Amino acid sequence: MSHTVTVKMQFKDPDAFGRAAVTLGGSVIGQGEHALFSSRERGFAVQLPGWQFPIIAREDGTLAFDDYNGQWGNRADIDRLKALYAIERARLECERLCWACEVQADGSLLVYHPSGGTLAVTAAGVIDASGFTGPSCSIATAPLAAALGIEATEDRKAEYNQSKQNVGQG
Repeated sequence: MSHTVTVKMQFKDPDAFGRAAVTLGGSVIGQGEHALFSSRERGFAVQLPGWQFPIIAREDGTLAFDDYNGQWGNRADIDRLKALYAIERARLECERLCWACEVQADGSLLVYHPSGGTLAVTAAGVIDASGFTGPSCSIATAPLAAALGIEATEDRKAEYNQSKQNVGQG
């Protein structure tokens, strides 16, 4: 792998957020002002099975929900929702860019970059680039990282400092 980017997830795509909720058996409520137990939140809301109140993606990309320490909703559902959102958001971005991709058995998304390398997107918002040399991996990961949120960390592998001429020479 030549490059790994970890992204701080932001929930700004209502289509991907809604699709993730529906995959979990939930439903889309939509954009507006929504009531939680003791507050009202503005954003795009979904309702998951077993949840007393909706889960709201605020305009700043954060989530608002009220689970009352698990009494009004299973907190593990939030982790599943986040994971499905990451993969769905990356898949939609690949579709927009006309990049081929496929969901793997482990739930990650394998992206076939037009330049020949691959990008593996995990449910945690980690993008691993493989088959790239030099800064081309940064260029390749940038659109997916931007689609998922804010880049939190970047780990450049040894291949990052190689050029195409010296790859495979030994």
